[in-house]
Amino acid sequence: AEGVDFYEKARKERRPFRAVILDLTLRNGMEGRATHKQILERDPQARVILFSARVEDTAMKNYREMGFQGVVQKPFRLEDLGETIRKVIAADG
Repeated sequence: AEGVDFYEKARKERRPFRAVILDLTLRNGMEGRATHKQILERDPQARVILFSARVEDTAMKNYREMGFQGVVQKPFRLEDLGETIRKVIAADG
């Protein structure tokens, strides 16, 4: 929830994020799908990348249909994460 508030604050201050990276599951926080939903309610144009080790999860398999612009499987190499971020930002136009 704190991340959603931080995202909204940055938008209001005209310093929006070009992309957001969300973990599909968190032990002590809001999981990626719920966070994504709240961000999109505030900003339907948000560019969100999902990452997880749970490759069999529906969100990882069908990330585009679920509104995510990118996906990265854990464990990942920094180069792979960087490439995904570059693609998502480039698609932002």
